Amino acid sequence: MRAALIRERRMEFVAEGHRWFDLVRTKTLETLVPIAKPGVVPAAKNYLFPIPQNELDLNKNLKQNDY
Repeated sequence: MRAALIRERRMEFVAEGHRWFDLVRTKTLETLVPIAKPGVVPAAKNYLFPIPQNELDLNKNLKQNDY
């Protein structure tokens, strides 16, 4: 079922920028990106985005994601 949903999203949202987030969410980024783009090897750090500075300023308990 999950594979069918991912396949449907791939066809439905082509060129809309949703694919990257789907690959990150399903933890398939490191296996599928090199197939589509030979020579591009995403690392584990590509699963995280930097935390915005204003959020870090508001909450001193947060620490920036390593990247």
